[in-house]
Amino acid sequence: MVLDEYGAIWYMDTSVRWLKDRRQVVYEEFTCRRKADSHFLGRPKLGRGSSKDCGKSAYMLHFASGHSIFAVTDPRTYEYIPTNKDAIKKQQSANHDANFAFIVKTTDAVEIVKWYVMCALENECMAPAGASLFCNFQEDRFNHYANCHR
Repeated sequence: MVLDEYGAIWYMDTSVRWLKDRRQVVYEEFTCRRKADSHFLGRPKLGRGSSKDCGKSAYMLHFASGHSIFAVTDPRTYEYIPTNKDAIKKQQSANHDANFAFIVKTTDAVEIVKWYVMCALENECMAPAGASLFCNFQEDRFNHYANCHR
């Protein structure tokens, strides 16, 4: 509903501090993406673009976590969210902290939010029984499940 009303969302938790004002760079990237609202998720250069080629996602998290999405997602979650498991093990798909997000209303962002909402409505998707917040990482923090769920 907020995306419908305002067209974009900034979300920051209290751990975020601005050391330099870079909002204009972010605005330029998303303005370009919104104008080019093609089906971005299928593009081969995911996340590698710039404000010149509209290559940034319309749903941007800013801080990489140093591990893959696969490593910290309980396998039962994939029963609820369609996922290419090979793709989320790659370093290009590194997990990003959700403490700072900027989301622009595009077809792609709405598709991402839709799956988050549907997952949130199912206890076993959002919080699988017995899942642990604490991870047991292997040396390879991308290809091995760390027995946790974040």
